[in-house]
Amino acid sequence: MTGSRRKEIVFLCALCLFLSPRETPAQGLAELRREIDRLERTLREKTAQERSLLEIVEDLNREIGLRQKLLQTLESERVNMERQIDRSRKELSKTESDFAERKEQVSRRLVSMYKRGRTSDLEILLSVRHFNQVLVWLRYQQRILEHHRRNLRQLLHKRTEIERITRRLETESREKTRLITEAQEEKTRMEARKQAQQGPLSRVRKDKDLVTRQIEEKKRAYAQIEKRIIAEEARQKTEREIERLGDVKFETLKGRLPWPVPGRITERYGRMQHPLSKTWYDNLGVDIATESNAVVRAVADGRVIHIDWLRGRGHVVLVDHGGYYTVYGHLAMVETAPGEYLGRGDMLGQVGDSQSLYGASLHFEVWKGTAHMDPAGWLGK
Repeated sequence: MTGSRRKEIVFLCALCLFLSPRETPAQGLAELRREIDRLERTLREKTAQERSLLEIVEDLNREIGLRQKLLQTLESERVNMERQIDRSRKELSKTESDFAERKEQVSRRLVSMYKRGRTSDLEILLSVRHFNQVLVWLRYQQRILEHHRRNLRQLLHKRTEIERITRRLETESREKTRLITEAQEEKTRMEARKQAQQGPLSRVRKDKDLVTRQIEEKKRAYAQIEKRIIAEEARQKTEREIERLGDVKFETLKGRLPWPVPGRITERYGRMQHPLSKTWYDNLGVDIATESNAVVRAVADGRVIHIDWLRGRGHVVLVDHGGYYTVYGHLAMVETAPGEYLGRGDMLGQVGDSQSLYGASLHFEVWKGTAHMDPAGWLGK
C-alpha cells in the first residue's frame, strides 16, 4: 500500500469519525475548528520558542565574535610585549657588556697603578720641572678615576632600570597570556553553549513543521466537512422543496393557474399554419401577446432546471413542478438561475420581441413528463 493511499484511508476514517451518527456534521465541524485553533496556538508558541532560541544563538554569535576580537587584540599586545622584552634583553645584554668592559678598564688601571706603586708616582712627580705640572697630573688622574666611577654608576643605574622594565614587561606578558587563555576558554564554552542550543532549536523547528502539517490537514478536513455540510443542506432543501411542491399537486391546479403575463393568446396550441410561408407546423404551447418588457412570473411553485437560448424562441426558462414542467420563451431578460426555487408569482424574467412574429409576446408551454399539453386549459379564465 502506497503512502498516499494510506493517507487517503486515514483521512476518510477521520472524516467518518467526525461525521459519525453520534454527532452531527456541524458538531464535527466545530470540534475540528477548535482543534485547528489549538494547533495554531501551539504553532504560535513554537514560533515564539524558535524566535527566542534564535535570539539566544544570535547573541552567542555576537559575543563569540567580540571575544574573538578581544583575543586578537590581546594576542597582538602580547606579541608587541614580547618584542619589547626582546629589545630590553638585548639592551640589558649590551649594558652588561659595557659595564663589564668599563669595569675591566678600571681594574686594569688600578692593577697598573698598584704594580707601579707609590715609587713610580714619586718618580713622576720628581721628573716634572714645575709644580704646576704636578697639579695638572694629579687633576688628570682624578678626572680619569671620576670618569670611570661616573660611567660605572650610569651603567649600574641603566642596568637596574632595564631589569625593572624587563620584569614589568614579563609580568604583563604573563598576565596577557593568562587573559588570552581565559578568553579562549570562555569562547570555547560559548561555542559549546551555541552548539547545545542547536538541538532544542532543531526540535522546535521539527515540531513547528509537524504542527504546520497538522494544521493544513485539519484545514483540508474542515473544508471537506464544510463541503459535505453544504451539499447536505442543499439536498435537504431540495427534499423540503419537493415535499412542499408535493403538498399542492400541480395537476390539481388545472384551469386555475395564473397567467404568466397579462395579455391575450395570439397563437393557440396544436397544428398551425405559418402566416407567411403557409406551411403547417405543430405549436407545442401558446403565444400570449403583451407589452414589451412585461414581467414574466412563475405560474406555480417550482425549481428552475434549465435556461437556454433557442433559435425561434429566444431566451427560454424551464421550471420543474414535481413531474410537471412549464416553459417560458421569447424572454428578453432572465432574472433567475438554474437550481433556484420559485414561488407562485415570482419574477423569472421580462418579455421581448425576439424571434416573435407578433411583437412582444410570451411563448408558454405545459408538459407532463415528456408529453406536451394545451396550456389554455390550465390557465385561469
